[in-house]
Amino acid sequence: MKLYYSPGVCSLSPHIVLNEGGFTYDTERVDLATGRTETGADYKTINPNGYVPVLLLDDGQVLTEGPAIVRYLADIVPEKRLAPACRHDGTLPPDGMAQLYLHRTAQGLRRVVQPASAGGLERHRQGALIRRPTLTAYLGRVAARPAVQAALKAEGLV
Repeated sequence: MKLYYSPGVCSLSPHIVLNEGGFTYDTERVDLATGRTETGADYKTINPNGYVPVLLLDDGQVLTEGPAIVRYLADIVPEKRLAPACRHDGTLPPDGMAQLYLHRTAQGLRRVVQPASAGGLERHRQGALIRRPTLTAYLGRVAARPAVQAALKAEGLV
């Protein structure tokens, strides 16, 4: 498998799930501004919509959309409980918001580990987290997970 990603955007959650699931995979960075991958390929030939993430499967199939990729990966290793179990009709139970939470957590992690180079905006984000100690503690526990640290490091976010 190969994950096409851009640092610190919505491709971070599938990147974390690949690590948490113990999958063997490659990555290729996408420059969204130029539309080129790190190997120089035109990214629109991989995803005509031009956004990340894309998961290229070993059989050549292409998966897009972060929640769909997370669901696909979670279904391969259900014992890891990476997402809530689907009902028999393929739908999530009413409380099955794991993909949304994972996406939001990935966004929060990016904000927590992002350097303070954004000045006042970054201080505002950090202040918002300080006012939510339970969320801050949760994000800290998630950020400390080896799989999360590996994804953040691979994307150059830490």
